[in-house]
Amino acid sequence: VGWRWLKRNQPLTLQWDRASQNELLRYSARSHPDLLFQQVILRSDYLFIGALLGSTALGHYAMASAAAELLLIVPEAVTTPLMKRLLQQEEGIDKVTPLALRLTATVMLGACLSMALIGEWLIVTLFGVAYQPAYPALLALLPGLLGLCYASILRLDLLGKNRPGSISLLMGLGALLNLALNLVLIPAYGIVGAAAASSIAYLAVTVALLVMYCRLSQVPFWQTLIILPSDIAPMLLVLQRKSA
Repeated sequence: VGWRWLKRNQPLTLQWDRASQNELLRYSARSHPDLLFQQVILRSDYLFIGALLGSTALGHYAMASAAAELLLIVPEAVTTPLMKRLLQQEEGIDKVTPLALRLTATVMLGACLSMALIGEWLIVTLFGVAYQPAYPALLALLPGLLGLCYASILRLDLLGKNRPGSISLLMGLGALLNLALNLVLIPAYGIVGAAAASSIAYLAVTVALLVMYCRLSQVPFWQTLIILPSDIAPMLLVLQRKSA
């Protein structure tokens, strides 16, 4: 319908480029399993909790997840403006990606610590005192959220380096680890066990992605972890330019 609407005002002919379409399909076949496996890690614990612990525990866990996932805005603020550069591997990307990783890790660490401090108050205020048992699960989810936010930048850079299959493989192994841990930890520790299973799986995938990135980019591991003193002056200069 959109094509016919556009065709009213200008000549428009659909063209099929077999080579380009085949290349796109091959790339998609390697990259899309990554997204499916991410959803397995994000939501399979809901199914296990509902089946093993019941609806009350599922409600508590859903509130813990909702509070923790508020922090996902942090990586989105970094990856959205940098997406083009990360995917196209433009000049200077060997400096941009480590800086983005350091900035995200530092901000996300502060956000996780803040959520740990105010999380119980936030859950009780938003959802009521009946959901206070969700707070321990929230604490167990925070390390995984830190890893997930960190991995979002690594994923885009590695996609730009034409490694979609490797990313999907690592995320698939993470999903299998998550499923196995859910089976072991949920009966023993309840919703805290489910949260720990998600955190362990995401941290394992993040470490694997980071090792792959450092190997391909020849970037020292320590340059990706936290804001360095040498980053402060350039960041202040950028902020001054924006305010001016």
